[in-house]
Amino acid sequence: MERFDAFAAWLNGLTGFNFSIHGWISVLLALVGVFGLYVGLLMLMRRSHRSGHDQAVDDYRDPRR
Repeated sequence: MERFDAFAAWLNGLTGFNFSIHGWISVLLALVGVFGLYVGLLMLMRRSHRSGHDQAVDDYRDPRR
């Protein structure tokens, strides 16, 4: 447990924040979650583009129709 406290103290000194180890774990989990969401949405957008779903949608606002 002292190792984790020392690590939290090192991070606090490095960043200037005053978080406990639980705060740093929550920050890490939030960053991993946001990055995972970014990658997942990027993969879905690429899949949609490659499969042709974007072109299959009829644009009813197109003045040429």
